[in-house]
Amino acid sequence: MNDVSGYLLQAAVAFLVLIGLLVAAVWALRRWPGMVGMSGERRLSVVEAVAVGPGARVVLARADGRELLLGVTPHEVSLLAELAPIEKGADEAEQR
Repeated sequence: MNDVSGYLLQAAVAFLVLIGLLVAAVWALRRWPGMVGMSGERRLSVVEAVAVGPGARVVLARADGRELLLGVTPHEVSLLAELAPIEKGADEAEQR
């Protein structure tokens, strides 16, 4: 009977360690979502969004270096324009 209880204790400890590793992995993936990608660099991002009416927004999105101006409603997403990305130096000079 002693051998069985030792085996059960060892199995329970191994199970708890496995659950702990799974919880740690989920926590790490939520904490650092960029870790999952190959390069760590995001290919898609929302640069800015502006509400223009109830349930309607204009969104500036960046996808693979392209900037897209989108009209977003609860029922549709429309491409309004594809914009040339503004260089950082040109943007700063324009603001002066």
